[in-house]
Amino acid sequence: EVPGSKLDPFTASLQMGIDILAIWLRYVLGIWTIDRKHD
Repeated sequence: EVPGSKLDPFTASLQMGIDILAIWLRYVLGIWTIDRKHD
């Protein structure tokens, strides 16, 4: 245990999964797109 560390691994993992799912959902629905620049 690191002094001052208040991060719960389970909660952090759950939040990361939710964030990734939210990004994926926006990408699939076309709300968020990746700019692909071709020279």
